[in-house]
Amino acid sequence: MPRAHLRGKPQVSRQGPDGLRARLRDGKQWTYQSDDFEKVLAGKDAYLLDLEFSSISRKVFEVGLCDYHSGEVLVDARIDHDCPDVELYEPSGPGKLKPGATYSYQLQLSKQFGRRVYGKDRQKCTNLRDVHYVATQIRESGITPDSILFVWHTNYFDLTLLVEWLAENGYHNLLPPRENCIRMINLYRENLGKGCSLKLDLVFP
Repeated sequence: MPRAHLRGKPQVSRQGPDGLRARLRDGKQWTYQSDDFEKVLAGKDAYLLDLEFSSISRKVFEVGLCDYHSGEVLVDARIDHDCPDVELYEPSGPGKLKPGATYSYQLQLSKQFGRRVYGKDRQKCTNLRDVHYVATQIRESGITPDSILFVWHTNYFDLTLLVEWLAENGYHNLLPPRENCIRMINLYRENLGKGCSLKLDLVFP
């Protein structure tokens, strides 16, 4: 998260990658309806969370967690699932489709994200970790329910799925609630306009 972008809203609508990058480098401060940023800049503990997952099977493929202030990687784990691929990628119960998305499209994305993590043959993927390893790493990271959490999403699904997965295996109250979770894409859209592409390779080349 650029530290300068906290107050003062630039008037931007649609622009290409070069214009987007120029706007991100211009040093203008951004607006955000929260005092959480001030807390973080004052030294409040904060973390960046990123998951790879299937939105229809609700299976977590990979967990990444790092310290915002130091940049230290605290969790970097591809998750071991003792199930066939059909169960990994397709729902065994109610799934979650994006608005307007078809099931076949979501299934395609589910497999695409899974292969990005595990490769073409999941059986050949090594150094996989289970929920107990991830829970232990989170406990040792220093993160608490009072911490601030950043996610690069418009929703809370990364946090929701991780909390669900941990709770299903007996681990509770390891992570902050939604109230402490800042969805960064919403912040960028608020300040840059909805017409801007916010792919990570454009925003952080």
